[in-house]
Amino acid sequence: MATGPAIVGTSSMKAALERLGFGPCHHMFDILTNPDRVERWLPLATGEQVDWEHVFDGFRATQDWPASFFWREQAEAYPEAKVVLTVRDPHDWYVSMQALMANGPGRELPEDMPEAAAAVVGGMMRLGPVLELISRSVFDGKGSVSD
Repeated sequence: MATGPAIVGTSSMKAALERLGFGPCHHMFDILTNPDRVERWLPLATGEQVDWEHVFDGFRATQDWPASFFWREQAEAYPEAKVVLTVRDPHDWYVSMQALMANGPGRELPEDMPEAAAAVVGGMMRLGPVLELISRSVFDGKGSVSD
């Protein structure tokens, strides 16, 4: 048996939840690969109520942003649900996120990118208001992890 803390990323946790029978598990990838799901999240950017049943239609669990930011609202909507807290060193996470953004949607994109890639980037851009809300709250408007 392994000792010490396990390092689990959101994709690993999604896979684990699904393997344990709690799937399908909603993840940011589900929003980005199905752009019409973006619209389900946008009311949260302006403080409006959302229909969680509609947001998570077809899913039994959720993991990753933006869902994890709204865990309190989901716990209220689903009082019998279990909440799993995963902890990661914030500085390690920030370095990882910087690398993702440098190599992912944050980098300069070619104008002739494949249609599927353009749909993913377009979805991420449309989700911007929700991601901005999360960023302002998490980073206190600073854009970086506090020391």
